[in-house]
Amino acid sequence: MSGIYSTMNIANSGMRAMQESVNTASNNIANAQTEGYARKRVNLVTNVPQQIPGIGEISTGVRTEGVMRIRDAFIDTQVRLETSRYETFASQNEVNDQLEIIFSEPSSTGISAAMRDTWNAWQELSKTPESTTSRTLVLEQSVTLADRFNHTASQLKGLESDILNQISQNVFEVNTRLEQLKAVDEQIMESVNRGIAPNDLMDQRDLMLDQLSGFVTFEVQENQDGGISLKTNGIELIRRPANDVFSVVQSTEMIPADGDEPAYVSVILAAGGSSNELRTLMIPASEYEGAEWKVGSAVVTSRETQGDFLEYRPVEFSIGRIQGLQSMLDETAGYARQLDEVASGLAGLVNQVYGEDSGTEFFTAGDDSGVIRADNIRVNQELRDDPWSLQAGKDLDGPAGDGSRALAVAALRNVGLNTELSTYDPETMSFTASNGESADGRYRALVTQLGVSSNYSRSMQDNETALLNQLHQRRESVMGVSIDEEIAALIKFQNGYQANARVMSTLVTMLDTLINMGR
Repeated sequence: MSGIYSTMNIANSGMRAMQESVNTASNNIANAQTEGYARKRVNLVTNVPQQIPGIGEISTGVRTEGVMRIRDAFIDTQVRLETSRYETFASQNEVNDQLEIIFSEPSSTGISAAMRDTWNAWQELSKTPESTTSRTLVLEQSVTLADRFNHTASQLKGLESDILNQISQNVFEVNTRLEQLKAVDEQIMESVNRGIAPNDLMDQRDLMLDQLSGFVTFEVQENQDGGISLKTNGIELIRRPANDVFSVVQSTEMIPADGDEPAYVSVILAAGGSSNELRTLMIPASEYEGAEWKVGSAVVTSRETQGDFLEYRPVEFSIGRIQGLQSMLDETAGYARQLDEVASGLAGLVNQVYGEDSGTEFFTAGDDSGVIRADNIRVNQELRDDPWSLQAGKDLDGPAGDGSRALAVAALRNVGLNTELSTYDPETMSFTASNGESADGRYRALVTQLGVSSNYSRSMQDNETALLNQLHQRRESVMGVSIDEEIAALIKFQNGYQANARVMSTLVTMLDTLINMGR
């Protein structure tokens, strides 16, 4: 009888193994469309055989050694790396699209067209200085040019603010996701400690890592306790008991100080709650004496230490959406500076030639700063109120038909923006141009730079899209659920279960026969 019972145990183990396999295949089919789900397989191994002297080993059936997730760690790493790169170029491309809209070049409504029309108006005035229409046209075209400088500068400033807000929101999102990731990681470690394979939790963690990779790039290392170590540029992203908090520098005006007297840097700390919380970070100024900070370009990690002080550490992201936005914040600020150079340089040249001996500047600053920039350049209101006060000739009371001053201003379209002319003779209204790009040339260089940057980010985004699609297809072929394969596996497991059940039925019949023989 012991032999029959032993064989029944073998059949029973086979039925249990097939039942577990059917359950796993059924779960695969149910989660075929679940994002981040990796298909599972039951790991079946032979039971430890029974040793019988004189006979040898007697097989004892099959057992399950857990359920395996089918994943390729190398492909996962590649997908996350390329996701970070894709989001870098995608964020840059989004900002470049907005910059192209702001500058609107080439077009009839851009600054380039306004400068051309302004120079042409001065040229026309030099030919017909006695014409009210020509004088009015110079003023109107110059006002249009100033307005376009003002509007473009205002839009650039608004775009900088929008980019900074996006960085802050993304940093807050990273902090939130890291807290969620740490919570799942702790559940996984607890399950592993209890001897349970937390496959679904590990799928959830991998999905969270995939999503996090769009914001920042990182390195992942699995620990023996089931948890993970997550680092970016040597900084631990998951810390226990509390994570470091990523923060964005919003205002970086350093207050000079000697010794240990602290300077104050305003930062936005993404520290819980539904919105970012504004705090003040105290930094020993002696450590950063002479340092120059770029507004909005710094991301730091911070953690409460003692009292109201925060321990902090600057963070440099190499790739990812945050890094892409940071780079575009600096690039946008660079375009704003170049636009200021064009506006102030052009105004300086015109004022030097027009204002010489006339006693009136043509362009003025629209605020109390006294420094002409793209956002405040204005045409002198006195000239706008009285077009006949516009001096086209060498002298205000000169002979009729004298347009020498207007001609000299028109000639500035080809003069380098060095703010000072190498030689200028007010008697002859002639000069030798200084070296460098003209206002038109400098502005064209700015637009060309934007075009090159836009083409590069657009091309790289397209390349990353194609590469990511290939990687996703490769990963899907490994971890994705194929309904056809799972149905075929179900049929195989069903047949296996039926075969083991048939063995069990045969053994029951044999046992019944054996019992009846004893009656």
